[in-house]
Amino acid sequence: SSHRSRALISQTVALANCTRPGEVDKRPGISVVSAMIQGSMFATGGYDHRVHLWTVSKDFTLACFPHLDLKHKSMVQALLGVSDSSEKLLTAGADCMINVWDVHSERLVNTLNISNSPYQVHATDLPSCALFEVSFIRYLVIEIFDPTR
Repeated sequence: SSHRSRALISQTVALANCTRPGEVDKRPGISVVSAMIQGSMFATGGYDHRVHLWTVSKDFTLACFPHLDLKHKSMVQALLGVSDSSEKLLTAGADCMINVWDVHSERLVNTLNISNSPYQVHATDLPSCALFEVSFIRYLVIEIFDPTR
């Protein structure tokens, strides 16, 4: 039990000591975190409009991939790793845009403009379908998109 507690603490310290590069002219900080389908990876989105992929090694040291070439004009509010024919990362920003990033080819495969700012994204049983919650005055609106189209 004590050994397990020390391991958990060392994992927390390793994560807390990592640095997420940001732009000096943008507000720093992480606005959203999401685990990826690959168990050793997670993604972060920031107030600086950028998305980063992180890899956690077996000894809990972190390596940051360069920020992804995604074009959000506002803070990143939701992330979701999905897998259909390949591993993808869905990113949603306060700019009412959803980006579909292919992890293996390291490229943007689709961008969707939606009606309102998405603040949450959920996986569904269909690998090519995601459920986005969007803000709308006085109502809860749910929009469903197929990111493969």
